[in-house]
Amino acid sequence: MSGNKKSSSNRVSRRRTPKSATSGQTTSLKADRRSVLKAGAATFGLAAVGSVAPSVFTRAEETTLNWLTWAGHSDPYVIDAFQEETGITIRAKEYAAGDLGLVELTQNPGLYDIASVSGEFVPEFVASGTLMELDPEEYAGWNEYLPEFKQDIGWNVDGKYHAILYEFGFNGLSYRTDKLSEEDLSSYEIIRDPRLAGKVASNDWWGNALGSLSILSGNAPADGRNPYIITDEEFERLRGTLQEVRPQFSGFLEYAGLFSGFANGSIWLQPGGGDWATQILVDQGVPVATAIPKEGGYLWGELISICEGTTKVDAAKKFVDYCLSAEAQAKFATKPAYTAVAANQRAWEVLQRDMPEWAERLKMNSLDDPNAITAWREGRIVIRSLPADQSVTDWANLWQEFKNM
Repeated sequence: MSGNKKSSSNRVSRRRTPKSATSGQTTSLKADRRSVLKAGAATFGLAAVGSVAPSVFTRAEETTLNWLTWAGHSDPYVIDAFQEETGITIRAKEYAAGDLGLVELTQNPGLYDIASVSGEFVPEFVASGTLMELDPEEYAGWNEYLPEFKQDIGWNVDGKYHAILYEFGFNGLSYRTDKLSEEDLSSYEIIRDPRLAGKVASNDWWGNALGSLSILSGNAPADGRNPYIITDEEFERLRGTLQEVRPQFSGFLEYAGLFSGFANGSIWLQPGGGDWATQILVDQGVPVATAIPKEGGYLWGELISICEGTTKVDAAKKFVDYCLSAEAQAKFATKPAYTAVAANQRAWEVLQRDMPEWAERLKMNSLDDPNAITAWREGRIVIRSLPADQSVTDWANLWQEFKNM
C-alpha cells in the first residue's frame, strides 16, 4: 500500500466556500464522537473543532436562526446557498452526543429555533417537549424522497413526525483492504480470527461498537433482530462474547487514534465503522473500506426538527425545506466533515450530474442494486435504537467493563 496522499489531479474535490461576513457562526459543546472526525485532522489535514461549554447565544434577531447541530453540518459549503437565497443567517452550535443535545435544549428553552437530532434520541427529545410536530408534506423535497425513506422508518412517536431524516449511513465493519479480503468480511466472525489478535480497535463510545458485537453475539438484523433491543439473558450472553473477543482489541480510541492506526497498519478492523469515517481515510490514500456482512448492520440517521418555543416558525420551516431539498442533501452527503447517504432521490441525480466521482464513491450512482441502500432493501439493516429492556447506563457500564477486562 502507498501511504502517500493522492495527487490533486486524481483527487475528488468538494467545493469549500470561504466564510464571508454574512456566513453563519459556529460554536461547539464538545469535540468527540463524530465531531472528532475533525479533531483527528491534526494528522490528516482537516480543520479542528473548538470546544465551548456554556451557551453563548443571545436571543436571535429576526433574520437569524439558532441551530443546534452536529459538527460539520453548518459548514459554509452546506449552508451558504440557503443564506444567500433567503437572507436568513444560520448561527450554529455543535454538540457531540444525543444526551448533550437534549440537555442543551431543555436547559435553554426558547434559545434554539432548529435542531439536528440523531434518530434513536427522537423519542427522548419528544418526551422532553422540545420539538414541534412536523408535517413532511409541507416540504417540497419530501415528494422527491426515495420510496424506502418517504415514510416512518421507526423513529416517529405516536405515529407523528417531530423530526425528518435528511442524511444517514450504515455501520458494520471498517477494515484494511490490503490485509483482509471481501470474503473475510462476509461475516462478523472475522472479529474472532486469530490473525486479528491485537489488530482490532474501536472508537470509545458504546453506541457504535456494541452494536457490531451484539450482532456477533447472535442478534443479527438479517434475522429480524435489532442488536440493541435484546433480553436480559441475551445481554448476559453479550457480556460473554465481550470476554471472549477482548484479546483481539488493542485499544478504544478517539478518531485521531483510529485514523493513525489504520494509516500505519496497526489497526486492521473497526467494529461499528462506516463509510462516514473510511471515506476520509480514502481521501488520504489509506486502503480502507466498510463492509456490511451477511448478518447485517444498523442505520444511523440525522433528522431536522423545529424547536418548541421558537418565535420564527416561518423562517425555521424555510430551513427545514432547504434540508429536505436535493441540492442541500447533495452537499450534506459530501460535506468535508464526513460523508452520508441522501434520502432525497433527486439528490442522487444531482451528484451523478455535478459530482459523478462522489456519486460512484458513495454508491449513489445508480438506483439499481447494488447501491448505497441495497442492504436496507434486502432487510439486513435495522435502525440504531436505544436499549429497551436495559438502560443506556447498563450498556455504558458494560462498555466500561469490556474496556477493563
